[in-house]
Amino acid sequence: MLRRYTPLAPSRGTAVPLAVRNAVRARDKGRCVGPLVGMALPCKGGIELDHVQASHAMGRKSETTAGNLVSLCGFHHLVK
Repeated sequence: MLRRYTPLAPSRGTAVPLAVRNAVRARDKGRCVGPLVGMALPCKGGIELDHVQASHAMGRKSETTAGNLVSLCGFHHLVK
């Protein structure tokens, strides 16, 4: 028997509260932390916020707190 599943909606990302976003930017000094944690290649692209500990399951979200977010350039975010 074949089952028909509806396709998943594209992700709209996570809404990060402004206060949390500002706290992470201040802590990371507005720079990519990739080189500080051993990512060897040079930074490319704008700064994006990334969850340190991901959600591990569809439909579940990881915590969106300053302690679980870091600033990464677009390239290092993609590499991670």
